[in-house]
Amino acid sequence: MCLVTLFCMANKLNIEVKWKFWLEINGKPAIGPGKFMLLDAINRTGSISAAARELGLSFKKAWLMIHELENALGKSIVESHRGGSEKGQSKLTDLGLDLLSYYKRMLEIASEFEKKINLNNI
Repeated sequence: MCLVTLFCMANKLNIEVKWKFWLEINGKPAIGPGKFMLLDAINRTGSISAAARELGLSFKKAWLMIHELENALGKSIVESHRGGSEKGQSKLTDLGLDLLSYYKRMLEIASEFEKKINLNNI
């Protein structure tokens, strides 16, 4: 056993490794947990307004988050249709789906790594 583990056991400390991920574009943060949760909610609900409600955001805030990310990328990540037979549906573009998939995979890898290095499991 390592000294850190012995110290933790003797002092009944609960030490865990935690982190937060974000993606940067040209050295500037572009997508982190908030935008990831928004993209995920849009993908599940098919609606920016429903996604915003689910996350406790105003529609304007959600739209600004999407617009900010699209400006950073220079490409669309959400495709929206207003009214008509599609009744205001929104869906992620291929790029939006790729970003969502990439971010989810990063979180899966981090979770696997966290389980391996958690000091209380040594």
